Parts: sequence; C-alpha cells; structure tokens
Amino acid sequence: LEYFNICSIKDNPQLLWKINSSPWNKLYKKELFKDIEFEVIKYEDLLLIPKLLCESKRIVKLNKFLNYYRIRENSETTVVDKRVFDILKILGKLNDYFKEIDMFDDYYQEIEYFNIYRVMMYIIQQRYQENKDIREEFIDNGFKFLNDNFPKWKKNISYKDRNKLKRLIESNKFLAKLYVNLYVR
Repeated sequence: LEYFNICSIKDNPQLLWKINSSPWNKLYKKELFKDIEFEVIKYEDLLLIPKLLCESKRIVKLNKFLNYYRIRENSETTVVDKRVFDILKILGKLNDYFKEIDMFDDYYQEIEYFNIYRVMMYIIQQRYQENKDIREEFIDNGFKFLNDNFPKWKKNISYKDRNKLKRLIESNKFLAKLYVNLYVR
C-alpha cells in the first residue's frame, strides 16, 4: 500500500479495498470497539475491519514493521473448506452496513470494487479446494453474488485498471473455473 496522508474513509474511500483486512497488522483506539458485535463465522475480520475503518476519524499508515505474523500449515487462515461460502454472507452483511450508515450510494464504485476484489480473490483461492463440487459451487455462487448485487460490476472503473489477463480470467465464469481446475494444488 502506497503512502497516504492522515485521512478517513470518506476522504480516501479506496482504502476500503487497499488496506489489508487482517486485524493483526493494525493498532486501534479501544473506543472504536464499543458498538461492535463480533460474528462467530469464518472471515469475521472482513466484516470487522471495514466497520472500524468507517468509524475511524483518522487513519494513519506507518512504514515500520512492529510485529511479526507467522503462518502455520493447516491453521484457520490457510484451510480452504466449505466455510468459504461464509465470505458471501459477510459481504452481504457489510453491504447492509454501508447502506445503514448512508455510504453505499455515495461510495458505490469503491464498495462495488471491494466486493469484486474479495469475491475474485476467493474464487481464485478455490485452486486450494480439494473438493471439486465445493470449488465449482463456490465459483457459481460468487458470480451470482456479484451479478445480483452489482449487475454492472465488470464495468467498474477500478476493476478495469487491473491486469487485463487476470481480469479476463476472473470476469468469465468458464475461464475462472478452467483456471482453478487446471491449477488445483
């Protein structure tokens, strides 16, 4: 993530998708958590972090490493299983939240891209999914989610800026399935 001045999401709405949604690489004011309800669902941090960013009056980026993160094999963050469908539930709840706080219409392009970026990331990650039926069903559901919630998502300005080959594969369900099935690990 490139440098940015102290700001809020309203000042720089692209931070919604530019900032990593992991909770471990951030420092927070504890007051931000007073009205937050934690979901007991996989990918709950994807619901939490954008809410915290929207509630923050000042977002700052430090160019220092202040902690270390260890990824372990077969940890919660590396296992790809049928709970991948939870990401679509989380995105639906997050979109409802954006509507609740009157951000959805004003920041539609950024919110649309946030959804595209997340759905495509999890579609491509299906190459780690061992169960072909789950893999195929998730890809179908991911495309359905985008088509139902953002009918013109393929024309999103930020999405059009992505690598053309990557975008070609991601925006075509057949090619996405072909890619994922060819590169199953």
